[in-house]
Amino acid sequence: IVEGKWGGNGCAISLASADAFIEEAIGKTIEEARNLSEEFSGMILGGEGKSLEKTKCLKCVSRMPARANCAKLAWKSLEKLT
Repeated sequence: IVEGKWGGNGCAISLASADAFIEEAIGKTIEEARNLSEEFSGMILGGEGKSLEKTKCLKCVSRMPARANCAKLAWKSLEKLT
């Protein structure tokens, strides 16, 4: 992954997460980014997220389970890549 950008409207959590996703994904292979996405999903649900450097600030979402999907929205874009 050499470049990334996003556009749109959303809540602060989804926008911050999209920014963080791009920062984490640049320089990674698609497979590496998918692994980070799985780790991110786990972190949002209360896990550690040890490999995530730029998204640790979103760990607090684990205390707001109703907002987990907001945080995971951008990360789900990897499901569309081949």
